Amino acid sequence: MDGETTEEANEGETFEGVLESIDSMGAAQVMIILLSIAIECTVGMTVNYFVLESGPHYSCLTLSDALNSSSYGAPSVLSCTNSTAACYNETVPDLGKCPSAGKACTNVTYLDDYTSIVTEWNLTCDKYYLVKLTASIYFAGLLVGAIIGGQLSDMLGRRPILLAAWTGLIAAQACLAAVTLWPVYAALRFIVGLFAGCCATVATILPMEYVGMKWRIFVAMRLGWGISHFLLPLVAYFLRPWQHLALGSSLPFAPFLLLSFVFLPESSRWLLQKQKYDVAFKWLKFVARINRRPPPDSAIIRRIGKSYAEAQKAAGHYTYANLFASKTYALRSTVLMLGWFTCSMVSYGLKSQWASLTGSIYINMAIAAAANVCVRIAAPFIFSKTGRRPSYALSMAIPVVAMFSILAMDLAGYMKGREMVRTWLALVSYAVGVGCWISVFIITMEIYPTLIRNIASGAGNTSARVAGVLAPQVGLLKVFHPSLPYIIFGTMAVGESILMTVFMPETKNKPLPEEPPPRFGKKDQEAGRRDIGEDKAIVVGSYVLDGEERTNGDIGLGVEMALMGNGSDFALRRPDRNT
Repeated sequence: MDGETTEEANEGETFEGVLESIDSMGAAQVMIILLSIAIECTVGMTVNYFVLESGPHYSCLTLSDALNSSSYGAPSVLSCTNSTAACYNETVPDLGKCPSAGKACTNVTYLDDYTSIVTEWNLTCDKYYLVKLTASIYFAGLLVGAIIGGQLSDMLGRRPILLAAWTGLIAAQACLAAVTLWPVYAALRFIVGLFAGCCATVATILPMEYVGMKWRIFVAMRLGWGISHFLLPLVAYFLRPWQHLALGSSLPFAPFLLLSFVFLPESSRWLLQKQKYDVAFKWLKFVARINRRPPPDSAIIRRIGKSYAEAQKAAGHYTYANLFASKTYALRSTVLMLGWFTCSMVSYGLKSQWASLTGSIYINMAIAAAANVCVRIAAPFIFSKTGRRPSYALSMAIPVVAMFSILAMDLAGYMKGREMVRTWLALVSYAVGVGCWISVFIITMEIYPTLIRNIASGAGNTSARVAGVLAPQVGLLKVFHPSLPYIIFGTMAVGESILMTVFMPETKNKPLPEEPPPRFGKKDQEAGRRDIGEDKAIVVGSYVLDGEERTNGDIGLGVEMALMGNGSDFALRRPDRNT
């Protein structure tokens, strides 16, 4: 590449403009999105795997013993004569109830025709806590993966971290099939979670950085997660042994992994931020060729990269601390982290109850998957009309109504003998609540600049994984009252909806910010008072930029942040406000 290596980008020369010139949603973007969906499917299969780990239903007595034992609450009117799961469902109110707390189940009867870690190591009654512990260990791995995935991908690039993590994820999940000891299984599930956390953090960032502004909401649908909800019960139905399911939930994605080594590009935005202009130009030419568009002007690419470098030089290195470097950033980062936490707590908390719900686990999962995908498909159209904040509140409102309905009907005694009502309300709560994931993700992507966007995503995923560790344990509180977990989840959803509506700005139809974020110890008071994502300000007075002394003029947020970082003395004026 030749040309002007010291010029700043001319007015109108932006990365968004470059994307439009090579098509911001062409065949190349579709290919990138499809590969990211395959990655999300792999992650989703391993995440939802814990639902099947929690089953099958079991009883510690044979049916005849249960009917003769008053301690098991057998009903006075009996209408079944066999020992199937359906019959137990009618006659024994609590299928997994043990003779007394802490005692082993000496005469266990498994009521479903599939196997899991429960049947493999007899994790019933006094050992059932190991099932919930296994789920928490997996989510702890997700937590660690989310922490390191975002940081590593911002340091080393999206592509190498994504390919390495996806490879490790498929291999580790497949290795579960060969395990014969529970401690080894639990350790391996942690490793699976670690790789899954890395993938989940980066998989949607990459396509988001290659599509135009109006297409970002479609990327945020994260269809791969919804598809995995369909695939897992389907695969599990035909692969009843848990060892076969471990292989069936991982190895089919290996061909897509191989394709990614050839067709998955590195983020050109990230490359420009790292001043790797030639490599960025190579991948943009690759995208343009697939889209059948002429390649972008190399001189423009270099000038855009140069402007990124100058702004970055003024601000320095970035870490998770930059998410809290001003009052505004700190407030909004805190609300967003709570948003991720709440979505995860509600989502995985409800999932952790699925194995104990009435009805076939396969049918329940398929129903939830169908509703989940419908919500994801409808989300872009709803979000485009209503905005990000109202969409978050709406996606939480319906689950809240459903969960508190469960409480009301429990208190009124309506649930007795009508457990299918609880099942349907729990499935509706989960399926509609997926909208909160889309909302909080798209807000995170649109509110933070490129230099810390992946760090912000990693922080959000970290918050979500902390909730994932806790959610299965909250589910155990149902021993005190069947509706207690739903009360906790519903209360959290109401509180976070209020915070998100009050403290977050609307980011719909605004460009992805490219400015350096504020830093501790710098002149970031202005950043603390201004709205992230606001387009322009007017400089009043003189300031220094790129070695030149300048005077009054319009500037964007990126230049403003750079000026704060280099110690310029200036004032800002905006419409209807003096700062």
